[in-house]
Amino acid sequence: MAIALAITAAVVSGAIGWRVAQPTVPGGDSVDVEFLHDMIGHHQHAIALATTYRGRGDDRFLGHVAGDVLLGQAAEVGRMNQILDGWNRLDDVDPEQAMGWTGHPVATAAMPGMVAPDDLERITSLSGRELDDTFSRLLIAHHRGGIEMADAAAELADTGTVRTLAQAAARAQRGEVRDLERRRAVLGLPPV
Repeated sequence: MAIALAITAAVVSGAIGWRVAQPTVPGGDSVDVEFLHDMIGHHQHAIALATTYRGRGDDRFLGHVAGDVLLGQAAEVGRMNQILDGWNRLDDVDPEQAMGWTGHPVATAAMPGMVAPDDLERITSLSGRELDDTFSRLLIAHHRGGIEMADAAAELADTGTVRTLAQAAARAQRGEVRDLERRRAVLGLPPV
């Protein structure tokens, strides 16, 4: 009897331990899921801005920054999609609305730092110093919006995965903002 009781207790303890060790899947309306969806859209917007500059701008340094945005943010988009896919949450949000996880929902195009469609289109007609100025100014504003979002998610997210990702994104974008501001000073452009 004691052996049977010990075996039963071991099985129950093992089952409870196994269940506790399983990753928690956030709900579709969680900060974690909604932030990832929003940041994917935000990164895709930065990728579009960088693509517009890449190969057209005169400043080599800004060209490297654009390339870093293309590679770095595309990799982050892939990682965020991978996380959402692992949670079976790829299609859980309304693509027309963002920032619901902050308690202040807005249209997706109104997320912090998003470039107005007219500005994104206008940049294709610019060249030289005017292109360098506009691109760097818009990217700084865009990154500052992304930092705002990432800082909030780092504080509000339930999973360590999303908190860590948000902290890394904010850190990377802060570095790029510093680099862009320094480059603007070298180019004789005013601070943003």
